Amino acid sequence: MAKFNTGSATIDRFLQIKKADEGFYQYVGEDTFISLVKSAHPSDLKRLSAAVEELKEEGHNMLAYRIRRKDGKYRWILAELEYEPIEFGGEPLISINIQDIQALEREMSAIKNINSEYGEYFGLLDELMFMYNIEEDQFRVFFGGNNQTVNLTNSSLEDWIQDMTENEYISPEYMETFLNFCNDLKNGTRSFKYELLSKAFSVNQEMEMHLVKGKTIRDSSRERKVIGCISFISQDSKKKEINYNVESNKDAGTDVLNKKAITDYAKKAIAARPEYSIHLCIIDLDNFKNINDTFGHMFGDEVLAATAEILKAAVAGRGVVGRIGGDEMLIVLEKVENHSELRSILRTIRSNIEWAYKGKKEGLNLTCSIGVASYPVHAKRYEDLFMIADKMLYRAKKKGKNRYIIYTPEIHGDAMSDEEIGNPNKIEGKINKESLIIRLTDFFLHKQVMPYETALSEVGQTFELDDIDVFYGDMERVIMDWMAKPDDRVKSISYVYEDDFQKLFNENGIAVVDSVVNIEGIYKEAYEYMSMRNITAALIYKMQNERNPGYIAYYKESSSARKWSETDKAYLNFVGKIIELSLDDR
Repeated sequence: MAKFNTGSATIDRFLQIKKADEGFYQYVGEDTFISLVKSAHPSDLKRLSAAVEELKEEGHNMLAYRIRRKDGKYRWILAELEYEPIEFGGEPLISINIQDIQALEREMSAIKNINSEYGEYFGLLDELMFMYNIEEDQFRVFFGGNNQTVNLTNSSLEDWIQDMTENEYISPEYMETFLNFCNDLKNGTRSFKYELLSKAFSVNQEMEMHLVKGKTIRDSSRERKVIGCISFISQDSKKKEINYNVESNKDAGTDVLNKKAITDYAKKAIAARPEYSIHLCIIDLDNFKNINDTFGHMFGDEVLAATAEILKAAVAGRGVVGRIGGDEMLIVLEKVENHSELRSILRTIRSNIEWAYKGKKEGLNLTCSIGVASYPVHAKRYEDLFMIADKMLYRAKKKGKNRYIIYTPEIHGDAMSDEEIGNPNKIEGKINKESLIIRLTDFFLHKQVMPYETALSEVGQTFELDDIDVFYGDMERVIMDWMAKPDDRVKSISYVYEDDFQKLFNENGIAVVDSVVNIEGIYKEAYEYMSMRNITAALIYKMQNERNPGYIAYYKESSSARKWSETDKAYLNFVGKIIELSLDDR
């Protein structure tokens, strides 16, 4: 089914979506990526839940049910469910692949036409092709096109190697190169290229120089196959190969364009002054040095290669991926219709990198930060666009990493100035936060006068919050609060006593809800309260005084709220301790 996949997601047994690919988001819409409950037809929800429960016995299941597309219409889809090899909160996660049944016939027809077209191309080529199925040990050398594929070799790899050596098809001085080529076939090397002097591929059975290129892929059934081509090298074509072969522009470790090639590509694309938008996206792996130091550089290289594959899959035919240094990649997106599609690509990249090694290697937390600038709306020169995207990358790092930031002048200010990008009307930045903490310490612990209302107001503005509620003794009555936009709705924090909610609090007394949609179906009372108040993220401080229990709730209501940064968690934890000490003393 994966061959015709419309979209894929990873869910838990409560049908909460932990991650999904771009195809899934494009199908159901961005507003329903939180839970399958919101997209399934009400009449089919019980069958879907039952199919999930049946996985405990079978480990694999399929069902057809109706799902609401982003246009609001229900369509029948075929869903394939199976357990993933990772757990979340002690529970195994489930992968769900969906296929629009009505689209299946169109896809198969389109694939048939594409295969026919490619077959005609292959029929025009003078090159030989080869394919080695590693699991089945089947090696083929063939040529041809539609309806006429001629196998020159169809045997096990060892039989072919024996035939080549016994019949002296390889020139003796190239035997070591030939054996290296064979080892690459056996081992499934990512990509390779060799020049061989051989008569095995010559029409007249004379020794001729050939270029052998190959790479390892996985087909729809996850079998590894090595595919490649063999071409004759004349003196003229050899010169062309050295100067213009695409491989010379590739980064050896990741099989994407190297820095020079991707930079040249971007400059030429922008210099052509196209009528469509071009987006420069700089991607940097968070804390990659720690990965190298902890797991070794060989594993670090594996992570880079896996990241490159994620980027290429997300970009598909809409742009080009290159490596510009270390753990930093550059994407040039050209065929993106709107900002919704752009955000969908970026979210797919961020999510898939975050989940690439989750649960597979202890102590590894792989995430990325992304900065984005667009031609022509932000700048019309490559150098200017790169500078803006780089500043957005820096901002993403500073905001807590594991996020993407698209440059928005109204929010980020003048990107062309030498000053740090930011909105001058907002109080933000490390220095301001540190200064606030020092002032609060002086006022509360050194008995200087400062109204609680002033303190909460400054905390709220500095940390870009929408609401702060302080409960002390009575969990149904707020003793002090601050709101960016005041209203008269009743406040409560009784949901902290909901079953298992206390498990969210860490050893420092902090419970973090990065996105309220993640607790739907798990902590019903907390979800209903926060949803009713349009809260999208929450950080709750638990006071340590058992005689006078208390909580401080920091809330965000912004639709663009991101994960709480580690720095903000530490600062707000400290603010909570200061207020707690002040209340206990009072």
